[in-house]
Amino acid sequence: MKLMQSILLILASISFSSVSAQSQDAGILTDVEGYLNFELGRTPEIRKQRTIQVDETVCMEFGRGGVCSVGTIQSIMPASDALPMCAGNERCVTVKVDRVDIYTAPPSVANWQVIEISELILDEERMVRLPDNLYVKTVKGKNCSTVSDLPIGQTLKFSSTERVSHSVSRGVTSSATITARLTFKSPEGFGGSLGGSFTRGISLTNTEAHTTGRTISQSFDFRVRVAPRKLLTARAIVAETSLVIPFSGTILVDGNVDANLDGVGKISELLSPSARTLAVEGELSVTASTDVNTEQNDRDLTDRECANGDVDSSVVFEDFVLEDSENSILLSGLRQQGAAEVLAAERRNMRSATDLMHILGASGGLCYIGACNRPLDGYREYCYFDDDGFCTDCGEEPDIQCEPIE
Repeated sequence: MKLMQSILLILASISFSSVSAQSQDAGILTDVEGYLNFELGRTPEIRKQRTIQVDETVCMEFGRGGVCSVGTIQSIMPASDALPMCAGNERCVTVKVDRVDIYTAPPSVANWQVIEISELILDEERMVRLPDNLYVKTVKGKNCSTVSDLPIGQTLKFSSTERVSHSVSRGVTSSATITARLTFKSPEGFGGSLGGSFTRGISLTNTEAHTTGRTISQSFDFRVRVAPRKLLTARAIVAETSLVIPFSGTILVDGNVDANLDGVGKISELLSPSARTLAVEGELSVTASTDVNTEQNDRDLTDRECANGDVDSSVVFEDFVLEDSENSILLSGLRQQGAAEVLAAERRNMRSATDLMHILGASGGLCYIGACNRPLDGYREYCYFDDDGFCTDCGEEPDIQCEPIE
């Protein structure tokens, strides 16, 4: 009997270990039935009943009257002179016989169901904010007039992305879909296109990534007047802000055990709630776009910049995309290189080479946006081309995207 118990425990352990490793993509799906059988294998054995077939040998002896005995049944056939009564002439055969067997073994799962699903909780302490994608439009107005303002009017249009994606790294197998609810609340400084919060249903039986998204279109009417002998630089920025946040939760299961003679019906009669609770985990990725943010500054023009008077007045519109603000549009190590080298090295970060050509080599043009200071303090580094076309005029400037996350 002990040998049977050991074999059943080993089989339950092997079954649980093998099925728990089922996976899709990088996620793992736990076989609930295998897990419960493994846990039930640790509980006391229960009495069970089964019908088994056993081999039995039936022997017959032949005497003077024919069959003398079958097993212990005496023959009633008359004797004859040819054979003595029960002369020992025996014949035996093996036959299958059904018998009821009562034995003890660990209980096993007959069926199971989910009785409680916790709400998924986001682990904000492990939240990671990814580098922003910045869509930058700059307007530079140079007014060399000494008497009149220079009017500038332009509608700036932006196209950015909103996206929500989740994946389950540890889930469960089930013939029916098991869905848990997850609620996300936007932290301070995060893109507002998603609204303040949203709730998302997440299937715990599928580890494939699920993504939804849309394009966000925004416009901003830029209207300003540049004072005489002033250089005005104004920026309008839309940021795609992205977060990756782990989440976790639990499911509580119960069900019936197989038929037995001890009157045990429910799995919960043998296993505690903690033993019937399975953990689920995953990751939520969120990208949201901010509203259009603007900032501007001006400075006095030098006589050299307005050597030709009003002829030198101009309005320049610069338009580019910074796909990864941590790497920046122009890397720090390239600031001392000429415009051609910078263009060749950073072309992959631009929407097009033409966009960058509008700003390279122009004195006062924006050439570098650094990553937000760490820890976040509301500032990041901005650099502008100097009079010789090098990206050396740098300093920290306030940026709403770099405000601390609360």
